[in-house]
Amino acid sequence: RNIGAAAIPGLSAAKESLSATDLVYVSQQITRMEAAIHNDPCLAIGTAKELMLMMWSLAAQLQTRFGKS
Repeated sequence: RNIGAAAIPGLSAAKESLSATDLVYVSQQITRMEAAIHNDPCLAIGTAKELMLMMWSLAAQLQTRFGKS
């Protein structure tokens, strides 16, 4: 049974929030961390911190929109 996207509450708001995440960017950052881990651990740690802050911010935006669950 196809219920359609309109039947799912908050779907458009979730799509809008998630559209801010660029999967290519996330993949590039992970590759950057992997490449730097042995030669430049400070770069790897800084990149991981930046990526985690971005994901934390996204989670906070979603929590604000959809409430705590």
